[in-house]
Amino acid sequence: MSTALLKKAAFAKEASREYQRQNILATAWKIKELRRQINLMECFQVENKDHFDNASGQLEFVESFLSEDSLSEIRADHTSLLCAYQEDISGLAITDGEMDRLVERFSNEDHDGLDHLTGKLPDAGCAKEG
Repeated sequence: MSTALLKKAAFAKEASREYQRQNILATAWKIKELRRQINLMECFQVENKDHFDNASGQLEFVESFLSEDSLSEIRADHTSLLCAYQEDISGLAITDGEMDRLVERFSNEDHDGLDHLTGKLPDAGCAKEG
């Protein structure tokens, strides 16, 4: 395979990897949102259990203002997203491996413009904070 073709393959794989990373980031934030909603609703239930005298209708009415979904629906969404997140992480690991193999092909050749494809962060020259 020519160097030009390998570069194009590496750039295409980079776009795929970045898309995966962005999806993983968005999923992680959605998981955090759902965890916080679960925590909010559970705390609300505990704090207001006596106030509503276990009247589930009143509790459900007030909870509807906190979220469009019920607590059980939020928990189900959270579980589903955690599974999807793990699958996305696995997919990214595969893509990273493919990317590494492509970039290795350039290790002994001129690889101008491919340094950023290794997935490693550039050294910013910042000292570690202790």
